[in-house]
Amino acid sequence: MNVMKMEIGIDLIDHFKFIRFNRENHPRFYTRVFTQDELSYCSGKITRYAGIFAAKEACFKALSGFGTTFLSQFEIIHIDGKPEIKDRFHDNKVGIITIEDRHYWVSLSISHAADQSIAMAMAGAVVK
Repeated sequence: MNVMKMEIGIDLIDHFKFIRFNRENHPRFYTRVFTQDELSYCSGKITRYAGIFAAKEACFKALSGFGTTFLSQFEIIHIDGKPEIKDRFHDNKVGIITIEDRHYWVSLSISHAADQSIAMAMAGAVVK
């Protein structure tokens, strides 16, 4: 039997953390964690900061099962309203991340409630 390895990651963020740890008082955190495009997308909205952060953490958790990766390696973008992951270190198609010379696909979902944002990522090896 031929089974492809898949990994999942999930992260839940309380909006209060981003209210208390806001961009004005902690600019270094925001510039280290978010890309300029992510910061522009968030445009000061707590739910967006929390959702993007949860998505990055969920992707990191899913991709860590395949090797070493870093939050700075990928960016969360939105295409027609759907969140997608983009590899900042390699010239891959959207949704494909390279780790240790192997390619992995990532499917991502973000959702928000009144006080929390949650993201789930599923990743697997690209089969040629």
